[in-house]
Amino acid sequence: MNGRIFVLVSLFIAGAAHAETLSQHDAVARAMAANPTLAAAMIEAKQAHQSVLAEDDLYPFIFYADTNYGRQTKPSLSLAAGGIATSTSDSFNLSAGVSKAFSTGTSIALDLAGSINAQNFTASSTGIAGGKMGPGYGFSGRLTLSQSLIRGLGKTVGEASLRQARLSWSAAQLKADRVASETLQAVLMAWWELSYNSGVVEIRKEAVELAKKSLAEVQSRIDKGTVAPVEALTFLTAMASREEELAQAIDSLTRQSLEMTRLLGEPGGADVSVDQAQAQALIPFDLKPDLTKVLELALENSYRIRELTVLVDISRDQAKIAGEALRPKLDLLAWIQGEGLGNQSMVPAFEQFGKAQAGGAFVGLTFEMPLTNGRKRAQRAQAAMAVEVAEANLMAAAQQIRTDVESAFSKLDSAQQRWKLAEQTLGFAAQQVQATKRRYEIGTAIAIEVEQAEDAWRQAKLRVERAKTDLAQADIQIQHISGSLLSKYAP
Repeated sequence: MNGRIFVLVSLFIAGAAHAETLSQHDAVARAMAANPTLAAAMIEAKQAHQSVLAEDDLYPFIFYADTNYGRQTKPSLSLAAGGIATSTSDSFNLSAGVSKAFSTGTSIALDLAGSINAQNFTASSTGIAGGKMGPGYGFSGRLTLSQSLIRGLGKTVGEASLRQARLSWSAAQLKADRVASETLQAVLMAWWELSYNSGVVEIRKEAVELAKKSLAEVQSRIDKGTVAPVEALTFLTAMASREEELAQAIDSLTRQSLEMTRLLGEPGGADVSVDQAQAQALIPFDLKPDLTKVLELALENSYRIRELTVLVDISRDQAKIAGEALRPKLDLLAWIQGEGLGNQSMVPAFEQFGKAQAGGAFVGLTFEMPLTNGRKRAQRAQAAMAVEVAEANLMAAAQQIRTDVESAFSKLDSAQQRWKLAEQTLGFAAQQVQATKRRYEIGTAIAIEVEQAEDAWRQAKLRVERAKTDLAQADIQIQHISGSLLSKYAP
């Protein structure tokens, strides 16, 4: 039995000697740098920003160009000898233009085109001798205006994607902050839980050593003949029980260490421990926050509330343009054009164009509308319901915030009271242990009473450690809910 205890404690001490001591600052820094959940949220925020940049350039100037060359020979009936005449034409065309759309539903385009054409004829269909025409140089320019008058009119529609991209970016940033705060809360909670488990192991180790010492003392008394051998059974049972409790405590500490390394984004089960002196120094024993103030801060600064508020804004903005593609369409199209043509020279073509001797203008309207409105009504109803859902989620989150704040304050008050009472109990239990041991030594108490007194003292120590940990964790929870945790630990 004693050999097994020695091996168990020795293995724990050897592992603790190689464990990395992790300060609270180091835990926060490493988690903020490597936690994959936080990294994913940060990437989503960057991705949303790229969407904004894309929507900012939704209406760029568009340049386009086209060129082609063609040669074609056509036969036709003719009164010339043989009864067949042919004509061969060569054409080269080059066009280019610039267009620009606007968020108001307006678009303009400027097109410039040039052409070179030449034709060769054999005898004509009337028997006239053939010949050559050209080359002819043509030049034209057209300015086109298009304007939506119903569907797609105005910035409400034209800038909808930009507004929603900006809102989505804000939501993604708030989500990243929320995830960062949640990650930070989880890391700090785990750090304090690791501290608690370390304290439990130390208490269990002391219990094993105490049981070992008590067994040695009673064995010495048995050897001297002052007590019966049966007295050793109580202490042997106690030592076996303490050994089992120590094994369980070491297992809990190991699993908590694994959880901590997971939160740090360092898989592989690195062994970490907590500096108990630092943990004791960080316990907020005199914490007295104001419930009303914390609740106001939570409702105002909670990342979750702010994120859901943005989602409400997105759904409302989407409702503004719901069914837009199914509205009646009335578009205005107008253009003005100038042309010029020169035979065997380009100069006359430019002169005609510059003097507006040839060209034209056009104005037209295009109208269309669906003959049924069922789809549009359904889309608008769906968008309206999406707004209601988003508002309900926001309301539910606000109610949850209130509950979480009150729950955290209840946990805080309970931890403070339990800590003070457990400290008092610990003092009384320590006195009871000493008194019971003295009574056992003089023969007025039995071994089981000593064991019971020591167990009460040990349980009081564990309750003190639990209350201290709960107090620190309640403080962390309150800071997270009120939105101040991230600025405090990771400014």
